[in-house]
Parts: sequence; structure tokens; C-alpha cells
Amino acid sequence: MPDKYNGTWDTIKKNISQEGPLSLYKGVIPPLATVVPIFAIGFLGYGFGKDLVADPDQETLTGSQVLFAGLVSGASTTFITVPAERIKCLLQMQGNNTKKYNGFVDCGIKLWKEGGIRNLYIGTSATFLRDVPATGLYFCSYEQILRYLSVEPDKATWEPLLAGGCAGVVNWVVSMPFDTLKSKLQTASLGEYPRGLRSVYPAMVKKEGVSVLYRGIIPVLFRAFPANAACFWGYELCMDFLDKHIPWL
Repeated sequence: MPDKYNGTWDTIKKNISQEGPLSLYKGVIPPLATVVPIFAIGFLGYGFGKDLVADPDQETLTGSQVLFAGLVSGASTTFITVPAERIKCLLQMQGNNTKKYNGFVDCGIKLWKEGGIRNLYIGTSATFLRDVPATGLYFCSYEQILRYLSVEPDKATWEPLLAGGCAGVVNWVVSMPFDTLKSKLQTASLGEYPRGLRSVYPAMVKKEGVSVLYRGIIPVLFRAFPANAACFWGYELCMDFLDKHIPWL
């Protein structure tokens, strides 16, 4: 079957011409509904991971300690991320002429009826392999870049923006192959890839080559930098506020 789209701009033009500008926001409800709990649990897991490895006499954690805390963070969000992204991917794939699911809730209910909880959690292994190492490097690169940029980390202003943006790019460069495999698994018909990653990886690479795993990386990176710059800037603002006004929390 030939490719439907020939690059980023071709994808945008065809979607707008065929389904209107709102098609660019198809599947937006699942990430909006889950982004707050996912990030809250992710940063909570990061804090928990730091507490596990922190030495009371240490002023700052080492790079390997931050990496471990990031791995804990990545593992802690998987149980929410998998079903949310399964629903999001299916909603994004369906066209207006072949509409099977009528929104976020309807999609979740139908997936449950078709295959139970296992149907909602298709792609768990790929998500775990995507998120755990990438999140570890995400936090590790952020902390290392921030320390390099900031003479006085406690008084950082623009530095979290740059460090956060760079960390987001690192995260997606590492995680993109598994994200591609995950999305393929989550949008395939039931039973198409019976062995999960062990089925989908050779099938995709044999058909289109290893480069298929990084297809779409350019728009992903353009999104990753500003999104994660804003994320860490907001995180630092919140932590500064809590330290000043609610130090006992």
C-alpha cells in the first residue's frame, strides 16, 4: 500500500483540504485529559527517585543519581500513558468517512468491550521501553545543562527555558524509534502483530528500512523544544514558590 503522505507539509495540506483545519487537532482530548496527572506523577516519581538515592551529606546529586531518578519517573507514568495514547492514536487515524469511534470515552468503552483491559494496554512494552530510558536522560540532561549554564542555580531565570528545551530534544531523539513502533502496534487490527514488538519491528524495517523509525522526527523536535522549555520553566517557578511560601510541604 503506497504512503498516504509525502512529508510534514503534505500531511498538513491533505488533512486540511480533506477534513478541515480541526483535523489537525484530532485526538487532542486524551492528551489534554491526561497531561496533568501524567506530569504530576512523573515529577512525583522523579522526586521519589531522588529521595531513594540521595545522601544526606550531598548538596547536589550526581549525574548517575539524577539518571536513576528519571528512570523511576518514566516507569511511574506508564499505567496512565498507555491507554491514553492507544485511544489518541486510534482517534487520529480514523477519517470522517470511516468513523468508528465517537470521541475519547466512546473509544475507551468500545476497546474494553472488544478485548477487555488487555486491549486498552496494547503497546505497554513499547511505551515502557520508550519512556523509561528517555525520561532518565531527559532529567539528567536538564540538570547537567542547567548546572553548566547557571552560575547560581537558585537564581536561574532564562536558563531553565534553554535547558528544558534541549532536554526535550534529547528525550525525543532517544524515544522516537519506540514511539513509532508503539503507534504502529496501537493502531493495528487485533492479532496483526501477535508477538508485539518482536512482530512489528521486523515487519516495519523489512518493508521500509530502519529510517522509518525516525519518520516525522522534524515536527516532533520543533514541538519538543518550546513545550519542554515551558514545562521546566513552570516547574522551577512552582518549586521556587513552594520553597518560599510553603517550605514544610
